[in-house]
Amino acid sequence: MNLPTIIVAIILSYYVLYFVPLLFSKNRISIKKKNKKLNKLRTVPIKTLKQQKQFLNLKFPKNKFRFTWKLFFYIVFKICIFMMIFKGWTMLFEYFNLNISFWVLLLFIFVFPVVFNYLLKPFGLEKGSDLTQILR
Repeated sequence: MNLPTIIVAIILSYYVLYFVPLLFSKNRISIKKKNKKLNKLRTVPIKTLKQQKQFLNLKFPKNKFRFTWKLFFYIVFKICIFMMIFKGWTMLFEYFNLNISFWVLLLFIFVFPVVFNYLLKPFGLEKGSDLTQILR
């Protein structure tokens, strides 16, 4: 297994972990509301100071960190789930004997998030960190 194949498996694992919580309605509704507010603020060409603060608070919420064992075990659990999904992707790639070249990796890195957001956009669940958001 070569490095580009491992990087593709990491990216696919990350997007699987993003997509699975969208299957639950509580998460879906909160993401839709947040994206609707962000898109409304993005359309305003010249924002007031209050709108700028509201946009930044929505995009990068400030949370005071408080250590709890529950949070610690939740993070350990998420890391274990990520490792299992990653191992599943690598086993799948090894079973089909896929060795991805570097140029395919670059193409995948730039195209996959755009396609993923294109599929989720009709539902209002797009992720705001791909090239379509950056190059707006």
